This record gives sequence, structure tokens and C-alpha cells, in this order.
Amino acid sequence: MSTETPASSHAYAAVIAQNPSGACGLKKANNIMDLSRELRPENGTKIGSWHPHHHDVREQEIDIYRLETEDEDASMKSPGEWIESWRNLECNMSPLAQKVLEYLQSPEPPVSNRWSEISNEVVSGIRQVPLTSPTLPPAEHTNAYLIGDDELILVDPATYELSERNKLEKILRGLLAQGMKLKAIVLTHHHFDHFGAAEWASKTFEAPIWAHEITQELLADKLSFTRKLQENDQINLGNDRSGRPFSLEVRFTPGHAPGHIVLCDTRPGSGAMIVGDMVAAVGTIIIDPEEGDMHRYIEELRRLRTLQPGCVFPAHGPPIGNGDAKFEQYIKHRLTREKMVLGALMDHGPALASELLDQAYADTPRHLYPLAERACLAHLIKLAADGKICLEDGRYRAT
Repeated sequence: MSTETPASSHAYAAVIAQNPSGACGLKKANNIMDLSRELRPENGTKIGSWHPHHHDVREQEIDIYRLETEDEDASMKSPGEWIESWRNLECNMSPLAQKVLEYLQSPEPPVSNRWSEISNEVVSGIRQVPLTSPTLPPAEHTNAYLIGDDELILVDPATYELSERNKLEKILRGLLAQGMKLKAIVLTHHHFDHFGAAEWASKTFEAPIWAHEITQELLADKLSFTRKLQENDQINLGNDRSGRPFSLEVRFTPGHAPGHIVLCDTRPGSGAMIVGDMVAAVGTIIIDPEEGDMHRYIEELRRLRTLQPGCVFPAHGPPIGNGDAKFEQYIKHRLTREKMVLGALMDHGPALASELLDQAYADTPRHLYPLAERACLAHLIKLAADGKICLEDGRYRAT
């Protein structure tokens, strides 16, 4: 491979520094170890390019450079040591960093140095597979998850598209070829953008479908289930690739949907959670009062935060490295919006939810007002339950 820096149209690049002893430096971004993003170095060696295939198909390809350094910083490790730290749950690591470390560790260059991200494994044993789904914009994908190193579960296979199902099948068959076994398909809740490929996957891989009892009742005319998941249930996945017992604990978290569950990684040092639609990294979470409960939703966010979350894996968007901060952000946002709704009602006088949007949701584009109206109503119902407002003759008013 040439050591000259080829011309590139990319002003910025991902850069990894490596000293003569082979030790590399990574940076921590949102509690996930990654490569630095900086101006393309003048004297570095281009080792490849990265075309992310996750969440936002418009994200541009980025060139990757290896930069020689004389640094002997204590935080630097050999590629193998970094990968071992990741496997031991001592750090979370971006797919790009993993790919580059594997490249530097290999005595032979890869067949292709144009890498495309198909499956994310930021936390060892938890693979995120973004699949195009009919979800609410700006999100374009729902994440399926393949969790386990011995036995596997497939969480929320949502896609209705054949090409996306083929992608999922290819990844899953690759894991099965390594000796892993698919134990079950698990749904976090019943919304249409979470179960689109569940029946297909169940038949293709002869795997049962599990969900909370309420979710099973809501999907009884669409899917067949074999196990009801409830609070504190354990899903045993055998051992992880480092030989540690690997299991997930179920948390029943209604609020967004009545049968919603979260799966918590019980391995010491992980703290990872597969959170479905409790939070999102792309878009937001709608609480529709027809089936949602704003009061319960906020309480469940608070409860999840007390569990000392590590990396949080949402249904929409990339992994969130600092789960504690994300839950706190969502709690504060909902309570701030609640104050805005109450303030708008006090200024307006007795009103319907639709009459409060211009003030309470002034930061929301008007084409999203139908969704904002449902969220506003959810806040009004919570405020009424808290005794701060009341409903009279079909209109809400402050008490």
C-alpha cells in the first residue's frame, strides 16, 4: 500500500495515531471510544474510507488516516489490547474504531479498504442492525438487535422491505454459521414500526416470538406468541465471547405503549439497555393519550435512570453512550413542556389542546401540529390527574 497521501475531496478525516511500538490512541466521544475527526493530515497515510450505513443514509463517506507519532501516552494501547478491553466491557467502541484496529492488527491488508457499516456492536455482544421502516420522520430506520454470543435473541425486526430482510438474514446467518443459536424473537411493544418482519423471521429461522402480555393481546390477530415477558424476567443467553454469563433482565415500562418493555444487560460493567421507544437518538417520542400515559412514561424514565444505565440502544438512531444523561434530558424536556402547556392554558383560559399549540408548541413546525396536539393532550390529562387543572364542558381550565 502506498504511503503517500492521495488527493481527496474530503476536508475532514478520521485519524488514528500510532507510535513505533504499535500503540494507538483513541478519543472518548459521549462515552464511546472513537477516532478523532479533524482536518486531513498532510503527512498521514490513508488506510481506507468509511461509508456509514446507519440511521441517516445522507451521511457522507469519510477518509481514514494513520498518523505516525512518538507519543508514549499511558492511555495508548496496542490494537489487540483495545479490542480486548472492548470485549471485557471496559469500554464501548464505535464500529469505525473497531474496524481500524482490526485492520492495524492484521498482518495482511483487507480485500477492500472501503468499509461500510452494516452491523454496529458498540457494546460487545449487542449488535444494532438499522433497517428501513415505515416510522415517523425524521427517523427512517427502526433498529433490530441481535443480542448474545452463544444463544441469540432478535429484538424488534421491523422492516417490511425484502431488501432489508435480506440484509438482516445475511447478518443472522453469519452468526449462526459461527455456532450461535437463535433462541427467540422479542418485541419491545406493539407499534407497527417494530414488528413488520417478526412473522417472517419466526418462520424463516423457526424461532418463537416473545413479548409482554399486553403486547400479545394487541397483536393477537397478527402474530403467535409462546412466552409472556414480565417485570424481572430473565432471558438467559448462555455465555458471552469472554466466557461470562450473559442474560437480560426485563423491565416493564408502559407510558409510550401499554405493553412496552426494556431489556437490561446484567453483565457486570455493562449497564447497557435496549430501550425501544423510551428515548430516541433520531426524532422524538410521541405519547398519544389513546394508548399512552404521560405520568407513567415520566415515572418509568426516572426508574430507568436509577438503574445506572451505561450505553442505551434506542429503536431509532445510533447508540447513546451516556444513558443517564439521555434519560435526564428527556425528563427535563417533558417537565419543561408541561410548564409551557400549563402557562398557555392560564393565559388562554378554558381551552382545547389544539388552541394551545401556538404558544405551548411555538418551537414546533406547523406541519407537525397534529402530533403536537396529541402530545399536548397527554400533558393536559396528566395535569388534570395531578389536580393542577380540570376538565369542564369538554375544555380544560386551570384550577
